[in-house]
Amino acid sequence: MNKKIELAAKAAIECDDLAAFSEIFQAQQDTIKKHLLVNGNTFAHWSAAENAIECLKFMHANGFDLNAKNSDQSTLLWFSVMSGAMEATKFLLEIGCDPNERCEHGRNAAYALASLRACQDFPAMLELLVRYDCVIDMVDDTGMPILAFATDELNPEFIAAALPYIANINHTDLNGRTALDYVAYAESGIEFLCAELLLANGAQRGARFQDGDSDSWNMFREETDIDEDVEHQH
Repeated sequence: MNKKIELAAKAAIECDDLAAFSEIFQAQQDTIKKHLLVNGNTFAHWSAAENAIECLKFMHANGFDLNAKNSDQSTLLWFSVMSGAMEATKFLLEIGCDPNERCEHGRNAAYALASLRACQDFPAMLELLVRYDCVIDMVDDTGMPILAFATDELNPEFIAAALPYIANINHTDLNGRTALDYVAYAESGIEFLCAELLLANGAQRGARFQDGDSDSWNMFREETDIDEDVEHQH
């Protein structure tokens, strides 16, 4: 497929222009399904990321692989969740795409949401994933629990939405760090917000990391109503 046709197909997807994409498809049926874009993405990946629901439905009806992975092992569902594409995510789940399919580093679709800060409605997206049996309280192949991952990503919206699904807020990574340890040296407002959410729900520091807090972290604890003795309780 030449570059001009590739760009035309991408433009049609970006506008969710089914007529334009269908025309390209009819002329390129032998190559368009398997054509790879940057990072091994397919046109189906592009559609998921762009929330191009009409194009996605057309692809599903015409034999595109909607379970395909790119060179980073990312699925279409990962792309739709990562992009906050609610309609595309719902469609992919409805046709049977697995939200627990392991992508890069063994992360499922919930990790895609945990890494996203632009989603308009974290609770709704999380509830949608849960409705289709997505595991929220999980650990990836690097040993990082999802709550620690979201905290490291400085994603307070995800933390707030996910806390009801987390059995152990103090689940440690392979280095013995809890989610709270990832913001224990907080210097910015968003870091303090993550810390406040965690502390309000009983978060503790890992046993190896309870000393040596920064001055700003100590000041933050003094300014909150949360008892330091509760924070360090084991």
